[in-house]
Amino acid sequence: MTLRIVKNRDFVSTSRRIVAGDTTARLRRARRSESDLESAVRQNAFHSKHWRIPLALLAIAACLAIACATPQSTSCRETVMSDEREILQLMNTYTWHLARKDFEAYGRLFADGALLASDGTVMARGEKEIAALVRQYLGGLPDTTVRHIVSSPVIEVPCRSDTATARSFLTTLQAKRGGAANIFRLAEYHDTFRKVDGLWQFETRQEVTNWVEQEREPSHNGAATSID
Repeated sequence: MTLRIVKNRDFVSTSRRIVAGDTTARLRRARRSESDLESAVRQNAFHSKHWRIPLALLAIAACLAIACATPQSTSCRETVMSDEREILQLMNTYTWHLARKDFEAYGRLFADGALLASDGTVMARGEKEIAALVRQYLGGLPDTTVRHIVSSPVIEVPCRSDTATARSFLTTLQAKRGGAANIFRLAEYHDTFRKVDGLWQFETRQEVTNWVEQEREPSHNGAATSID
C-alpha cells in the first residue's frame, strides 16, 4: 500500500514538472512572438514615417495638376472648336458670295489678304483689288451656272491664336441653261487666316489646280464665266 502511494506521488510530481515545463515553453514562444510583433510594428512605423511625406507631396501635386490643367485644357479645346467653326463658316460664305456674284462682300472676306495662283504669285491683294478681279471672271454669261464645291476641309488653329491654316478640295461645276452640268475643274485650296478685330478673315487663298477642262481668261468687260 505504501509503495503504491509513493509511486502515485512520483507520477503526480513528474506530471506537474512536465506541465510546468510546457507552460514555460509556451510563455517563451509567446514572448518571442510579442517581441517580433513589436519589432515589425516599429519597422513599419519607421518606413511609414519616411514615406508619409513623399506620398503626401505626390498626392498634392496630382490634385494641383488636375485642378489646374483640366480647366485650362477644356477651355483650350472649346476655344479651338469655336475658331474652327468660325473658319468653316468663312469658307462656306466664300462659295455663297461666288454663286451670288456679290463681289464687294466677297472682297471683304480678305480685307488685307491676297489671292494666290498655283505657283504662289499674287493675283490680287486687298478688298478692292480682289473684288475687281472676281468681277472680271464672274461678270457675264448669265446663261451659265457655276458652283464651287469645297470638301474635306482640314483646319489647323492653335489654342488662343490669331492665325490658322486650312486645306480643302475644290470641285467646280458648270452648266449652261437647259444643258447638263459637268465638272470644270479639280483643285486644292491652301488657305491661311488671320483674326482681325475678333473676326476671322482670309490672309491668303492659293488654288492649286489638279485638272481643268479649259483655263479661262479674265475679261475687262465682265464677259468671263467664273473664277476657280
